[in-house]
Amino acid sequence: MLTPNQNEIASRKVLAGQILAGAVIFGALFFGGMIATTVNWSDLNGPIKLMSTIAAASAIILFGVALVAPTMFPRLPNFKSSGDPAIEDKAVQEIGSLLTWQNMIRLAILDAGIFVNILPLMFEPRWVNIAAIGIGLLLMLANFPFRSRSMRKIEFRLEDWRSPNTH
Repeated sequence: MLTPNQNEIASRKVLAGQILAGAVIFGALFFGGMIATTVNWSDLNGPIKLMSTIAAASAIILFGVALVAPTMFPRLPNFKSSGDPAIEDKAVQEIGSLLTWQNMIRLAILDAGIFVNILPLMFEPRWVNIAAIGIGLLLMLANFPFRSRSMRKIEFRLEDWRSPNTH
């Protein structure tokens, strides 16, 4: 359980992560909506072309990478636990920052998968691109750093950091 001071520190980090995640998601929605107004929708049911196929395959790869790549980054602070409240507060701040970075890396990779499919949509609109964009947006929303989920992750990671077996 976090102390009131640690809770305040973690809440600020979570809020910063939520603002960044919201901006990334809004950017994808805004750009996708802007492109959707320029698309000739009568071509939507045509045969799948090479560019659409490559874009959809790239999105599948990027969505898979988004699930794996952020786990390669540090999850815990690189300094030792000492039981000192100031050090523990610093650890909560560091864990919050690491969690925010992991979320941003994941959302950026998902965003890349979406943009890879938005661009071919301008030239040759196909259902496969719309499906990839929709899946990407759903994955972005599923990975949004909601406060309760993020606070639990910070608490769990703080407990891992405190345990002597992880260092």
